[in-house]
Amino acid sequence: MYIQPTLKRVLIKKKDSKIAKALRLFFGLSNQDDIHRVRRLCLREKTPVSYSENYMPGGLARRISLQDILPKSSITKILNEKMKLSDLQGEMHLEAIPADPDIARILQCQTFSPILHTQVFSRFSSGEPLQVHNGYLKAEYYKYIVAIEMKDFDKI
Repeated sequence: MYIQPTLKRVLIKKKDSKIAKALRLFFGLSNQDDIHRVRRLCLREKTPVSYSENYMPGGLARRISLQDILPKSSITKILNEKMKLSDLQGEMHLEAIPADPDIARILQCQTFSPILHTQVFSRFSSGEPLQVHNGYLKAEYYKYIVAIEMKDFDKI
């Protein structure tokens, strides 16, 4: 598998991002505040299988170079190696969604094809935002497995 990364500084406005409202709320931004985005496309035998976007404040993004993201490392792992992160908190949302025209173009699939969308909001233990990660995964290439403890049978 090959990951094709891009590192791009973007200005978040309502029209620039599908999650602009969520980003503004999470980071406490106005429509004109500066934010950075790292985008990566994962290819399997030259076929796109997943696409990810990581949004973070400029100070954090400037610590990451294009060479850092060339290997198959997560952005959080790269930031940890550079900053010695500890005690991070997060919330992950996972849902099956139809591919919109932009994501379908990137993943080279049909509009409305089923894809898995993951969205992770990461914070420092102080509550300060670290990053927002959006992952778009072609359903035919991924299976999501969760380990569970079989103690409370009423919840299963």
